[in-house]
Amino acid sequence: MLHIYFGDGKGKTTAAAGLCVRYSFYGRPVFFCQFLKSAVSGEAVQLQLAGVKIYRCEKHFPFTFNMDERQRLECAVYEERLFKEAAEAAEKKAPCLLVLDEVIDAIEEGLLAPEPVLSLAEKAARAPDGLELVMTGRRPGDVFVSLADYMTEFKKRKHPYDKGTGARKGIEF
Repeated sequence: MLHIYFGDGKGKTTAAAGLCVRYSFYGRPVFFCQFLKSAVSGEAVQLQLAGVKIYRCEKHFPFTFNMDERQRLECAVYEERLFKEAAEAAEKKAPCLLVLDEVIDAIEEGLLAPEPVLSLAEKAARAPDGLELVMTGRRPGDVFVSLADYMTEFKKRKHPYDKGTGARKGIEF
């Protein structure tokens, strides 16, 4: 089935990571693919300890709003490769759980073509006993919304960032 965790609030990746822990507890294969993130994060380290296969960009890129055109093109190559590797691995191990963290934003930023993601989402929607697919990001396109079996919106009401507090280790990453 297709799960979408979306919105401008904090917690989408954390919720997806929690589902990974639950799913892996039953000895099932889990794949966690992070787009637009290259730094090591707390959830990725813990998920690896739980046997989750992590896919992430090995090269650091700035935030998308700070990228020049050359960086955007290079980042897109990495994002496409990440998706392909994670999707192929998950399809070989189904039934399994595949998290595509921030994939919605990678598509929206033009760094990942929507068609292969849509194809995978359609497969998940047609085979409820096969692939559990989780997509996270801010604003999912209508085509993904129409396919979703689960949709959870995260809405920011307050955040320390609004007062100038930056991301904190263990809380935001």
